[in-house]
Amino acid sequence: MNKKKILNIFYIFLIIKPFLDLFTSLMTKFIKMPITIGIIIRGLIFLISLIYIFFFSKSKYKKRSIIYVLILFIYSCIYFLTKKELLTNFTYFYTEIVYMFKYYYLLISLLFLFNFFDEYKPNNRKIFHIIQIDLFLYCFLIVLANITNTAFATYVGGSGNTGWFYSGNEIGIIITLLFPFLYLLVNKAITYKVLLYIIPITLGIEIIGTKTSILGLLLPTLFFLGYYLIKAKKGKKKQFLMTGIILLVILVSCPNLPVIQNIKNSILRYEERQTKEMDKDYSKDFMSSVLLSDRDFFDKKIRKIYNKSSITNKLFGIGFSNRKEINDKNINKLVEMDFNDIFYRYGVIGLLIYIAPFIYITYKVFRKCQSKKLKLNIKQIILLYTSYIDILIATIAGHVLGAPAVSGYVAICLVLLIYYLNYDKYKIELDENKITILALHLGIGGIEKYISSLCKILEDDYQIDLVSTYKVPDTETFIFSNKVNIIYLINDYPKKEEFKRAITNKRSVNNGNVYNIFHYNVYDNFYFLQRHLHS
Repeated sequence: MNKKKILNIFYIFLIIKPFLDLFTSLMTKFIKMPITIGIIIRGLIFLISLIYIFFFSKSKYKKRSIIYVLILFIYSCIYFLTKKELLTNFTYFYTEIVYMFKYYYLLISLLFLFNFFDEYKPNNRKIFHIIQIDLFLYCFLIVLANITNTAFATYVGGSGNTGWFYSGNEIGIIITLLFPFLYLLVNKAITYKVLLYIIPITLGIEIIGTKTSILGLLLPTLFFLGYYLIKAKKGKKKQFLMTGIILLVILVSCPNLPVIQNIKNSILRYEERQTKEMDKDYSKDFMSSVLLSDRDFFDKKIRKIYNKSSITNKLFGIGFSNRKEINDKNINKLVEMDFNDIFYRYGVIGLLIYIAPFIYITYKVFRKCQSKKLKLNIKQIILLYTSYIDILIATIAGHVLGAPAVSGYVAICLVLLIYYLNYDKYKIELDENKITILALHLGIGGIEKYISSLCKILEDDYQIDLVSTYKVPDTETFIFSNKVNIIYLINDYPKKEEFKRAITNKRSVNNGNVYNIFHYNVYDNFYFLQRHLHS
């Protein structure tokens, strides 16, 4: 299979991800099968990724990837050997394998994408465009489910819905990761019409009703509002106003959002616990209880199990199954703070192995940003923001590292960040708000009149450099505003009148100097112009 076909398959998989999540959700909701289409397809991708890394990759990352996979394999063997009951009880074994697949999916995806991007060098513009399409598809499906009144509730007894998607937390985080890519459209927008595309997507995201999804709208909008405020003097005033309009829409709609009602419900539950005798592990701190949705409560429960466990379990994790040596039903509930869960379930050694790729990526990003002196273009800024906001979400809200539907996008953003920081030096990054027009001169002529009209149309939205080969004596025939930057390549100009006089001079003709006239006026002027252009 040639390179083009392989890349097309990769692009197609990216663009069908929303539908894969949709079918997985519907199977989970209605068929109640232990294995869904999502698990089957992602399981195949997991296997294909390993086969590619070991046998087909020609990337410079191959050796390091294989070493990491072998370390992961050795750790996994020790993990099961330290919990022998898992090997004799099929239910426990199946539970552990499912969780291991979910958490390892991100790691194998990272390794695969590092090798794949290095070897095949996908078109980053296509990937950015596909990500924007994916965001539109997720929001369109959510809105369509609401129009048909068939949407699933985000929370039992709460407000908001997920459309036809299964998990409110997961779909909220996916959209949070994808939303910043819409600012690529804002960045190159000529008119305000782009808001007709962005604002409906923004309102669609608000339907979900999770705190993560609303923060996923507010944070990048505030970030880019500041960014375009700084860039306003460099032709980004329109982008600043557009971002301000998006922020205004979010703020105006806030009082009626489902997330507000869900926060009120959390406050009521907190106040109710203060008047009743409840489990002492519930936090008395208002912020922890409401904003973290009692994740600190579950963290205390799992921490107790971890602290009581053997030194072997502290090193290699307590696992996910309530076997005899654990004998505590609280182990069945995740903390929903991903790094905490990894630490307790896979131990100190498991956590160190797991975070190693993140440390490596962060080191590479830091070195690249340092070499660029933080002079990043808009795409690099979006990738940098998205890559590390997902790590922050994983730390606080969870549902990132252990959710393949989410972690697939996390892996793409992280690897695309490294890839784009490395390979942009081979590409010219065009300023999408700058236009350069080349003209022979700015004297009388139909082309010159057209150039003048074109500049008047575009000068309010673009920075225009008008490059003229030479300057016609006196002033320009057509008037250009101060917004147009006129540049002359040479200060000299054609000696048109002298040429006419030489032709009409009978003595020159009679002396046979016609050849010399053409030679000096045409050929020499051509080489004169050529030398100036090269300089």
